[in-house]
Amino acid sequence: MNNLLNIIKNKKYQLVLFALITLVLITRWLLIPVINNAINIGDTWQSKASEQAIAKVKPIQKINFSRKPAVLQAQLHSYLAQNHLNAVAVTTVTGSKVPMVVANGNISNFSNDKLDENSVFQIASIQKIFTAIIIQRLIEEGELNLRTPIDQFYPNIPYGNKITVWNLLTHTSGIVDGNYKKIREITNEQEQVDYVRQHLISTRPHYVYSSANFSLLAGIIMQVTNQSYKQNVTEDILQPLGLNNTYFYQDIPEGTNLVYPNYVKTHIQQAFFNYDIRKQMSLLIGAGQIYSTPADYFEFLTALMEGKLIPKKDFPLFFPVHNHDYYNGLYSFYGNYQAGGSQSGYNLSFVINPITHAQTVVFSSNYMLIPNKTLASEIFVIANRKTKTIHWLPQY
Repeated sequence: MNNLLNIIKNKKYQLVLFALITLVLITRWLLIPVINNAINIGDTWQSKASEQAIAKVKPIQKINFSRKPAVLQAQLHSYLAQNHLNAVAVTTVTGSKVPMVVANGNISNFSNDKLDENSVFQIASIQKIFTAIIIQRLIEEGELNLRTPIDQFYPNIPYGNKITVWNLLTHTSGIVDGNYKKIREITNEQEQVDYVRQHLISTRPHYVYSSANFSLLAGIIMQVTNQSYKQNVTEDILQPLGLNNTYFYQDIPEGTNLVYPNYVKTHIQQAFFNYDIRKQMSLLIGAGQIYSTPADYFEFLTALMEGKLIPKKDFPLFFPVHNHDYYNGLYSFYGNYQAGGSQSGYNLSFVINPITHAQTVVFSSNYMLIPNKTLASEIFVIANRKTKTIHWLPQY
C-alpha cells in the first residue's frame, strides 16, 4: 500500500498517468465516429437494405383481397413475405371482434425468434402523443395554459416570449433541432432537457418539425409537476393501462429479445448499435425514448379512443381538426388520425378513425417511414372496409 502511494505521489508517474488518460480519451473521441462510419451505424444512418426493400415491393392495390378475416390474414402475410418486409401489423378487421395480427420475419439477423405482436421495438416519434396527453392533463387541472409563453419556463430561449405551449405542440415554434455532437449517453433527465435547450436553434414562430419541441414540453412537465418525466408517463399511461411490455430505454428487463433493424447483421454491430442508439435516445426526452410492442401500442390507442386517457368531452380540444394539421403528436388525414416514427432503422405507423374506432398499427425493421405509413394506411383500408370495393386513401 505504501509503495502504491509513493508511486502515485511521484511526479514522473503522475505525468505518465495523465498522458495515458489523455491518450485514451482522445483515441476514444477519434475512433468512435470512424468505427460508426465503417459499420454503417451513426447519426446520419440510411439503410441500403431499406432502400432495396422499397424498390422491390409490389403494389398492394393489384391484389384481390378477401373480406373473410382468416383468408385476409393469410393474404396479408403472404404479401409481407413475398416482399421480404420484416413487419408486424395489428389491426381491427370487419367481421371480427378480435384484432388481426399479421407478421413476417425474424426479430434480428442473429435470432430465429419470429416477429409477432409482442416483439419489442423502439417506437421513436410515436412517443410524442404520450407527452401531449400529460400536457393536456395539466391544462385540464389548470396548471398550464396553451397560450402560456415558454419564457416562463425557459427565460433564455430567443423569442421565448412569443413561443407558446401551443406552438410546441403544433411544431409552429420555429425551433429547430440542434447539431447534437454528444458522444456519451446523458442519463439525468434534467441534463437531457438542458442539453437540448442549449443546442437548439430558435427562430421566429413558424412551422418546422422538431423533436426539440417535445423535449421542451417534457421539461415543462417536470417543472410543473415536480416529478420526473418518466414518473409522469408511468403513472398517467403505462400503469393504468397495464402496458407491461412498454419501457423507457433505461428500464428494459435483462434478457428481453429486442427487435434489431435489418442492417445490424452481427453481434459486433449490435454492440455498437446499442451504444449509439442509447446516446441518441438520451437526447430525445419526450420525443423518442420508449420501447414498446405492437400489441401494447394498439391497446394504448384503443384506450385513448375510449376516453380513458383524455375525457371524451375534451376530444375537440385534443385532436387535430383540419386536414394535414399536426397537433399533440397526431396528423389529421382525410377523416382519420395518423402518425409515424423513424429512428435508426425502426419505422412505426398507425391510423385510427375517430368515429368507428377502427385502427391499424404497423411496426417494421427493414422499411422506411413514408412507405411504412402508406402500408399502414393500405392495411387499414383493406381490413376495415364495409363493402367489396376498396376506397384507397390518398398517398403520403
